[in-house]
Amino acid sequence: MVLIVLMKIFMRLGVLMNLSKERSRIILPFDWTMIKCLFAFLLVMVVFLIVNALTFKYAFVNAFRSYQIALFIANLMAYSIAVLSGVHNGYIVTVIKGIGLMGTIVGFHLLMVGIIITTPFPLQDQSFYNMDLALGYDHKILIQYMIDHDFIRNILSHMYDSLKIICFSIGFGLLFSLSITIYYRYAAYFLISFLIGALIYYFFPSTDIASIIPSPIFSPSAYVAIQQFDLVHNYKVITLFAIALISMPSFHTIWAMAVSFVFWKHKIMRYIAMLYTTVVIISALMLGAHFLVDILAGLVVSVCVWCFVIWLFPRRPDTFEYK
Repeated sequence: MVLIVLMKIFMRLGVLMNLSKERSRIILPFDWTMIKCLFAFLLVMVVFLIVNALTFKYAFVNAFRSYQIALFIANLMAYSIAVLSGVHNGYIVTVIKGIGLMGTIVGFHLLMVGIIITTPFPLQDQSFYNMDLALGYDHKILIQYMIDHDFIRNILSHMYDSLKIICFSIGFGLLFSLSITIYYRYAAYFLISFLIGALIYYFFPSTDIASIIPSPIFSPSAYVAIQQFDLVHNYKVITLFAIALISMPSFHTIWAMAVSFVFWKHKIMRYIAMLYTTVVIISALMLGAHFLVDILAGLVVSVCVWCFVIWLFPRRPDTFEYK
């Protein structure tokens, strides 16, 4: 039902290719491109939903809390109204549109998680673990090191957990400073990279090292993800839900790389961002949150998607921004 409503909204926004020239002038090129990306994301979700309904008992698991549904709808409406307002050079409208876009993308992420978690394909944890061993990487050695060095583990855990706050802070910083071109690239990067990651996860689902090597260093959420997959794929009542995916490719790697990409042209911040990115990626590996192949795949996806969004959102003279 939610997906049907969303599709109607985006059809009204003009995602169909036969829009009139008059409507095309109302929507800015950047928003026009972003709407196409959102519609492509929505289309993939609908396809997954249909396939799940035909091949699996559960077509969708609700990842939303009540307040999140309200926030998602509010952000979607804010972005839609701002895009169609015809006001393209006002600070307040631009900020409202940017916040609405950010909230819409987060909502799409949650919708996609609820759909792809019911993939009919089996877990690939053992296969990924064997691939890591073939590459010469043994998780058991590093897990034991983390057990013996609690101080390092705590530092890495804080760095790993800080990524979400850092990414949101950067997004708001770009928006409020009116770095609009970079902001749209940043937003599209998260949308497109998650879409690619969802496609990979759907066919090659995974959890994390805890499914292969149980250890006290793993957080309870790691085991929740494993139990959730077991419940869903044994057609049992779903009593647990992990709101995030621990998967191939590593989204922590993809999102951490975004921090470096955004600050790449800043002489000082570039090195700070690169250091932070490196520590987060290392923490994902050393804490056992991801397989090595997850991280390698995340690096490839991140570079390819960032190059794509640079091409997708070139700097334009009609873009309302200061930078």
